Amino acid sequence: MKKITFLLLAILLSTAGFAQKRVTTTAPINHNLEGSTAPENTGFGIKGGLNFSDVRNTDGGVNFDPKTSYHVGAFAQFSITDWFSLQPEVIYSRKGYDSTNVARRLDYFDVPLLLVFNPLDNVSIHVGPQVSLLMTVKDGDKEINKEDSYNSLDYGMVGGVEARLSIFRFGARYNLGLNQIYQDTYRDIATNVNRDMKNGAFQVYVGVGFH
Repeated sequence: MKKITFLLLAILLSTAGFAQKRVTTTAPINHNLEGSTAPENTGFGIKGGLNFSDVRNTDGGVNFDPKTSYHVGAFAQFSITDWFSLQPEVIYSRKGYDSTNVARRLDYFDVPLLLVFNPLDNVSIHVGPQVSLLMTVKDGDKEINKEDSYNSLDYGMVGGVEARLSIFRFGARYNLGLNQIYQDTYRDIATNVNRDMKNGAFQVYVGVGFH
């Protein structure tokens, strides 16, 4: 697991280094600085914010309460045209759900690859696929062996909007998980929930970006 974490961080650092090479100076500059030779829709940075997680259970039988948690990570943005860019991210994201009998916490590394459309100079629309690697599972402070019952990989779609003010980014998006949280053979006895459950999370965030 440590090797996978180091690999993800190495990929992100290499993409950030590539983004720096696209400008005529190595010093970080304001996204909206007049006279910059770099496209406004390119750069790299860090971000973090709140998760409002939920789950979809098509078999019913249990009422779930949303779980409020957090996410934090980094991004790199590569200009395609003045209107479009690609934005890969690596995000540590805490998801899960609460019910009458259990408070389940699922920690993931999310890796979205977003197509960014800029209809206005400081407003962008983000959409694209995402893969997520499950790191840990807990009920309260008790860690659960995720290998026995949980799918280690999730995949889905991400969509949202973002506004920029100077070097700051403010955004909201929704993460739609499409893979089952549990393995096909598993049923959670404590909550009487079967395997057909999928992640979802509404996110709000603040970021700092540089060319």
